[in-house]
Amino acid sequence: MTNQAFPAIVVCAYNRPYALQRLLRSLQAAYYPPGKPVPLHISIDHAETPAVWAVQEVAEGFDWPYGPKQVDLQARRGIDTGEGGPDVVHDARRLRPGAEKPHECQIIA
Repeated sequence: MTNQAFPAIVVCAYNRPYALQRLLRSLQAAYYPPGKPVPLHISIDHAETPAVWAVQEVAEGFDWPYGPKQVDLQARRGIDTGEGGPDVVHDARRLRPGAEKPHECQIIA
C-alpha cells in the first residue's frame, strides 16, 4: 500500500516559458511523502509562436524525480469554420461577460 501513487499533478502551459519554469521549480521544492510516486503531466497548448517551442523545451528538460513525467503538445483548440471567418472557441477563460455556464462559448473574431 505504500507504493500507491498520489493523484497526478497536471500543469497547463501556454506561451510563457519563464512562468512555467517558476511553477515547475515550486512544485519540485514541495514536500512529497517518500515511497509514493507523484506523476507530473504537462499539457502545452499549441500556438503558432516561437514561445511555444521554448515552453516545450522547458517542460521536456525539467527533471521530475518524484515519479513519471509526461509532456503533451496539444493541437490548436477551436473549430475552424473554413470560411476565413472567426472560429468558435470553447474555453472557460474566454467566456463572454455574463455567461453562466462553462459549456457556453463565444465567437472569437
